[in-house]
Amino acid sequence: MAARKLRPYFQAHTIKVLTDQPLRQVLHRSDTSGRLVKWAVELSKFDIQYLPRPAIKAQVLVDFIAECTIPQQSITSEAVEIPVVEEITTPGGLVGVEAATPVRTESATVPAEQDVSSEALWEEYVDGSSSKSSCGDGLILTGPENFILDYALRFGFLASNNEAEYEALNAGMNLAVQTRTQRLRAYCDSQLVANQIQGLYEAGDERMIKYLAKVRLLASKFKCFEVIRIPRTENTKADVLSKLAPSGYTALGSICMEFLKKSSIDNKAVEIM
Repeated sequence: MAARKLRPYFQAHTIKVLTDQPLRQVLHRSDTSGRLVKWAVELSKFDIQYLPRPAIKAQVLVDFIAECTIPQQSITSEAVEIPVVEEITTPGGLVGVEAATPVRTESATVPAEQDVSSEALWEEYVDGSSSKSSCGDGLILTGPENFILDYALRFGFLASNNEAEYEALNAGMNLAVQTRTQRLRAYCDSQLVANQIQGLYEAGDERMIKYLAKVRLLASKFKCFEVIRIPRTENTKADVLSKLAPSGYTALGSICMEFLKKSSIDNKAVEIM
């Protein structure tokens, strides 16, 4: 369609097509038939180069900020107390006023839906993958209005399965803190991690103690936070992301990708306001 609508440009210039799909292989297959043959013949008239589409990291950040940033007026607005007054007629016929209990009302500039979204329940599914050669995490953060964020983390260090689970949980909690949500529920398939956070198991290892302390610090930033253990069969998407992250791909379509040089407990603590 683009070649037909913009034929003069296609005839005068070299056209570079940035795509994550194998269009060149599809159009040049020897067993191509039907409409693909017609399209291949039609496009062969032009100088078209098919190049891999690079990751648009800046666009991912812009989309995330646009969807998750609270409007400025809702942050600066404050509740105002307006006293309710009643008229009182004295025996002499004079009219006075008596102040009743003040009624709190919100400034008119605060959208009503902001309170609803901040109090809405957000959910995250996390999973970690660990092997002798590489480690990674996968997490899915879901919120109101069908908001879904797929996130993959690739490690520059080796970690155990439990450490990878904690890293995924910490990353998801940090993302939720940045969206200013007040209620978060996390799902993981690690019995050890879930029971340590719930207080059923004690963390005996030094690194597990540090990870548990970091989770509790992040949990204090929510009004409501809980961790629920689920079977691995109900956590397949996060499991796929955790195994895809260490593979070395840098462009995963709509999936956000991050590389961690150090573990979260080895980095200096950063206070998130």
